[in-house]
Amino acid sequence: MSEKSLFAILLRSPWWWSFLIAAVLMLLARVFLPEAFRAVGMLSALPFAVLAIIAAWRQRDKPSAERLALALTNLAKHVMETIFANHGASLCSARLQCDPIELERSRLAVGKIRHDHLGQLQTLEGCYLRGRSFA
Repeated sequence: MSEKSLFAILLRSPWWWSFLIAAVLMLLARVFLPEAFRAVGMLSALPFAVLAIIAAWRQRDKPSAERLALALTNLAKHVMETIFANHGASLCSARLQCDPIELERSRLAVGKIRHDHLGQLQTLEGCYLRGRSFA
């Protein structure tokens, strides 16, 4: 099947798009076709209904955008905590709850972390923007 065909596009799209097309076709056939052709017109929506079922089956385990964003946020927090711990700073010391010397040491550590790990964070952000998983 061609990647640009309507059915290939609908298989990659959310399942409810195919279902919506099928419902609209059935409604249009029922409203606008004469009584003799209504059944045939309504059956023309059958391929889209089958396509909706196939797409729903394929997408049943696919995470939603909200779950993906939450997982990415949690991963980014974990990565940043690990980076802070590896460089001798803690998230607690990065807040304003410490003495000025500790705060300055944390600022220097944060600057070093930003410089050292900027590429990793940009890769992480790029994966999120492209919708790829990085596992």
